[in-house]
Amino acid sequence: MLRPLTRSLSVCKHVPSSTVVFSRSLSNASASPKLHHFMIYAPDCTDSSAVERRFSVRPKHLEGVAPLIANRTIKVAGMFVTPESILPGATTKTPKGSLLIVEAETIDDVHKMIKNDIYYTSKAWDPEQLVILPFLPVTPLDK
Repeated sequence: MLRPLTRSLSVCKHVPSSTVVFSRSLSNASASPKLHHFMIYAPDCTDSSAVERRFSVRPKHLEGVAPLIANRTIKVAGMFVTPESILPGATTKTPKGSLLIVEAETIDDVHKMIKNDIYYTSKAWDPEQLVILPFLPVTPLDK
């Protein structure tokens, strides 16, 4: 189950004139939809065949995400590995999950993208541990 972080937001009734307020203009209905960044933390399943399952579907995963990388929907993507995987002399990289930063109109669009990924459908990723959150980058993401 994908679990976005949700909570109620209170509305400020009074904003001092010296305060800068950021707002989205709704006056131009024909403008392109507003795109937002989202962070996806997708840890792998931990059963004994999880690593084998991940690597068996990796070619299809890479094929499936290639268009999303090409059209810049996926801004950053990579695999988490065990700390031992980066020690001097390490010969294998043991996966632990994935991290993605994507650009989409809504969090529902991101949920659909993740649920269609073969890592999700083949249970390489642990569906109970997935986290998808809106992300506000401080450093620039390549365009």
